[in-house]
Amino acid sequence: MWLHPHPDQALSLAVQFCAVGRLIGVLELMLVRGELAHSGFLDWTMIGNLSPHTRMRVGSVIRRAFRLIGPRAFAGVVVVNAVVAAALLVYPSSALLIATAVATQLVMIKRHHLTIDGSDQMSLVVLMACLLGRIGADAVSLRAAVSFLAAELTLSYFVAGVSKATSSYWRSGSALTIIAQTRMYGHPLVARVLRTHPALGRAAGRSVLVWESLFLLTLTAPLPVALAVLAAGVAFHVGCAAVMGLNRFVWAFAASYPALLCTNIAIRTGIGVSVADAITIAAAAVGLLALAVGGGARPAIQPGQMAAAARETRA
Repeated sequence: MWLHPHPDQALSLAVQFCAVGRLIGVLELMLVRGELAHSGFLDWTMIGNLSPHTRMRVGSVIRRAFRLIGPRAFAGVVVVNAVVAAALLVYPSSALLIATAVATQLVMIKRHHLTIDGSDQMSLVVLMACLLGRIGADAVSLRAAVSFLAAELTLSYFVAGVSKATSSYWRSGSALTIIAQTRMYGHPLVARVLRTHPALGRAAGRSVLVWESLFLLTLTAPLPVALAVLAAGVAFHVGCAAVMGLNRFVWAFAASYPALLCTNIAIRTGIGVSVADAITIAAAAVGLLALAVGGGARPAIQPGQMAAAARETRA
């Protein structure tokens, strides 16, 4: 099932992974529930005024609607979100439950626009794709949803890798050291280790750049290679969770891994193993050559550049 998932199984696993991520998100929110109260950091009467969209007519209506929902009422929305997420762990193929999860996810994203990140957006995309696949309820719809998830996943990593390739900090390998020293996303122990062993930081940073940039090769690579790349992805996201506190990214992105394996099998079966291997080798060679040619000099990190560099490395 895990190594050769059927489209139906791939969508069910995607929903279950997203459900775990949503439960973690609810737990994180409940730990800071005091911020939902009046004058708290997540008080809508304040953060609703900070969004530029609230200056528009539609945004103003949404802002007023949320102001009618007090902290206790919104806590009810959070509870519904948790209950639906828990139910999806048992009934991941229920279109009604998935649709409810999408609706509550949209509410959470709108309500907490200051605290959302890429994991929330990725989770919403995955759930929407799964919902459309379940509504179709036929082999074509299931295959289309799985193919979309695989394409979305590879595109997300590829864009992130290309973005990093344009950054002098990532090309030099100093990005991870910079991130580890920031106050919001850093970790004192990791920062100390990377400062003491700069070669380790450079190797890890360049490995992330290469892994993301060449992730699309998993669509045609042999199964052992694809599994190794996905294992590196899990390790990467677990590391980000441990060091940077990005706990939901693990589940949001890993949710599409079964869909990618399913698509990999379909592609290699459709075009032939030898052709798929040739494409993988050629694409890997071109990608590595492009990364090698595009490499730049190592910039020196000045104290006043730390904040700017940290923003750049989040891409």
